[in-house]
Amino acid sequence: MAGESARNALDFPSWAPTIAVERYVVALTAAKWEIPDNRAGKEVETLGNESKPEVRWERMTGPDVAAMAKVTNVALIPIGCTEMHGPHLPTGTDAFNALAVCERAARREPAIVLPAIFYNINDEMQEYPGVIHISQETLARLYHDICLECARNGFDHVVFVVSHGGAQTPIERVLGDLLQTRNRTGRWPYFAIQTFTGDLMRPEREECFGVGMDGHGGPVETSHVMASASGLVRLDRVTKAGPVGRRSLPYCRTRVPWNRLVPAGYTGDPRPADGEKGERMLDAAAGRLAELITKFRTFEPEKDS
Repeated sequence: MAGESARNALDFPSWAPTIAVERYVVALTAAKWEIPDNRAGKEVETLGNESKPEVRWERMTGPDVAAMAKVTNVALIPIGCTEMHGPHLPTGTDAFNALAVCERAARREPAIVLPAIFYNINDEMQEYPGVIHISQETLARLYHDICLECARNGFDHVVFVVSHGGAQTPIERVLGDLLQTRNRTGRWPYFAIQTFTGDLMRPEREECFGVGMDGHGGPVETSHVMASASGLVRLDRVTKAGPVGRRSLPYCRTRVPWNRLVPAGYTGDPRPADGEKGERMLDAAAGRLAELITKFRTFEPEKDS
């Protein structure tokens, strides 16, 4: 299934301009993808007038995508949502931040970046304006179909890069169904893993804002958006920290409308947010994601663990 044999066996359509694909592969190969220290903050160099290689699927031509499949077998799916992050941040905050991490990582270590997912589980937040909730069943089917299409195009190692808390649940369902498919049939149609951007940047986040200074729409997320989509931040709309209520029941997890706990739609005080700190955190997450890509590219699910 995976690895060099799968990519070499890929049959390109008869209409594919083979010469153009081969030239693009040469250009990518010459672009110095190999960087000894992925945490050094370096980005790859490319031929011609462009300073950065194109890594986003939706911006590539079909032959470009085919060429990329000869360079790497790894696809990154940025997972966000559409939900309220207070009066000062866009509803697409999580997706913007996930995409920023993926794009930076893919320029350090070759991977193709799929269009960001802006829809997710948000049933607890439907009392707020601007929220879109999608069922777990719909999301799991969507993710599975996307992964199948990634594999069909030559990218059979898929990484879900999650920035929306709670989005892990439907992904786990996909990963569980994938393992059951392997157990029944003896083969993997693709192999997928998931990682959380908050974990990828945890040391830098704590250095920038301290332990526990996270929150929904607080200084950390606001700093991220200052770095990933700066023109969409409206700190002038914030006059105080967002309050947080207390849950009625101890030692358990309830699913109730979130506005009972977070009436302002955000927690913490976003006003200390800083774009340079946001850049630092996103770059750190991208560096660790690039390290993961390096190891995942040769991962064999029948041998490795």
